[in-house]
Amino acid sequence: MNEDFCFKKIVNELDPIDFNTFKNSDVEFYAVVTNIETGKAEYIKIDDLKDKNSLNILRASGSMPFVSKPVIVNDKKYLDGGIADSIPIDKIMSMGFDRVIVVLTRPMGYKKKKSNKILPRIYYRKYPKFVETINKRYINYNQALEKIEQLEKQGKILVIRPSKLVNIKRIEKNIDTLQEMYDLGKNDTIKLLDKIRMKG
Repeated sequence: MNEDFCFKKIVNELDPIDFNTFKNSDVEFYAVVTNIETGKAEYIKIDDLKDKNSLNILRASGSMPFVSKPVIVNDKKYLDGGIADSIPIDKIMSMGFDRVIVVLTRPMGYKKKKSNKILPRIYYRKYPKFVETINKRYINYNQALEKIEQLEKQGKILVIRPSKLVNIKRIEKNIDTLQEMYDLGKNDTIKLLDKIRMKG
């Protein structure tokens, strides 16, 4: 939520990004954003991190509703892509990759609960399609989880998920909790390294 810190100080000073290597890579990188006027997800390819529009798309992809202002790119207003498509499994499967690794933030068995429908209607009353998207998010999220579990059972994807639930907030300030989540993710991934490295 601190734009200067996240998109200037970190990437240029604290943990510098190799912008040229990113630009010259043949690996495709996409950001998912939600168009608040249409309520739909948009999947935008990012080629150059020094391009202002690309940087703004990245900003939008991490801009949570209620606490962030919409990011305007080419006269379109965007927020976090997770609102319209929290886990874009359908999109990624449609792109024809031979291997897909899905990283989840919740353990097996987790289901998103229905949220308060009144707040979005008040806060985003000028954007009825976006309100509808927010209020259906829990349904779409749980449907995506069901599809992921099916694809995982069929051996079509590899899933990395936490082995236990960590009570972490969306805006977490407790360093111990953040460290616990980091360590859990690291240890769970190490256990899957052989599967991750498998080809074919």
